[in-house]
Amino acid sequence: MEKVWFTIEDDVILAGYIYILTHSNILYGIKEGEDGPVIIKRGARVGINVTILPGVIIGENAVIGAGSVVTKDIPDNCIAAGVPARVIGRHNFKANDIHHWLYGSKSVKVKG
Repeated sequence: MEKVWFTIEDDVILAGYIYILTHSNILYGIKEGEDGPVIIKRGARVGINVTILPGVIIGENAVIGAGSVVTKDIPDNCIAAGVPARVIGRHNFKANDIHHWLYGSKSVKVKG
């Protein structure tokens, strides 16, 4: 059975120029611990020009800010940004709420 290198679950939104790395450097061979699958869970949002390093799991409904480098797992319902990305807040909306948030009058509260 072949190894699954990355998984993108339902309702995920990816902006442009996303780099999903599942290994370090193929030219010199992959060393133990320098590779791993990437999982982007249901409802996650990933901003433009984000790099996701090997072995990272981005949690359900997580939001990753533009230009971030994700070096470790991001928990469910968290907002992360930076180089390296770190959790800067939490939110309480789900994937189905995004449409209402963007196009309706429903407010979204962010804790952080």
